[in-house]
Amino acid sequence: IHLFKSPVIGWFLRHLRTHPLVRENGMQALRQALRILAQNKAIVIFPEGTRSRSGTMGALKKGIAMLSCKANCPVVPVFISGAYDVWPPERKFPRLFHKQKVYFYVGKPLPPCSEGEEGYSDWLARLKKAYSDLEKEAARDLE
Repeated sequence: IHLFKSPVIGWFLRHLRTHPLVRENGMQALRQALRILAQNKAIVIFPEGTRSRSGTMGALKKGIAMLSCKANCPVVPVFISGAYDVWPPERKFPRLFHKQKVYFYVGKPLPPCSEGEEGYSDWLARLKKAYSDLEKEAARDLE
């Protein structure tokens, strides 16, 4: 919901027909996300629950595993390289003319989490590995 408060970015996001999730109320956000997925729409979730303060990926929250399981939907991991340099958390606006470029690395869809076959932690470990593989690919490309 934080990005929606920005006049420019909020306007842009609303015109892309996106919906903010109120993460302070986890169950409400989960129900809202399930309704969106039930309408066959895609959602974007940052599985850490917030943006990185250090530029490195933090621990993944179990909400994404719960959502994948309850909606029976795959998750497509996307690693964003360079965003931290272009828009550090302490800046109000991104550096529009920064020499750093932002790249998106898209992984293979991870099958839905299954409560019966594996716990959320096992599924999250697979998702974390997918992100790690994408991060390594980004590092190779930047060499």
